[in-house]
Amino acid sequence: MVEHGTAGSGTGRGGSFGPRQVVALLLAVVAMVFVLQNRGETTLAFFGVSFAAPLWLYTLIALLVGGLIGALLSRRKRSG
Repeated sequence: MVEHGTAGSGTGRGGSFGPRQVVALLLAVVAMVFVLQNRGETTLAFFGVSFAAPLWLYTLIALLVGGLIGALLSRRKRSG
């Protein structure tokens, strides 16, 4: 009989973190610190239109647009 998720087996929710979870947690902490330190309003001019918003919001928008572009460019064409 095979036991799944036993203590110390490295599977399940035993409380141990893998490398991906550690990196994700560190990135979340860094992002939170960035947001808390950049709450002041910044003005951005784009094609003659000015926007006023916190710097962290501009950064978030730029990251989302970059991720979208990366996802669209990494799609592979299916043959057939």
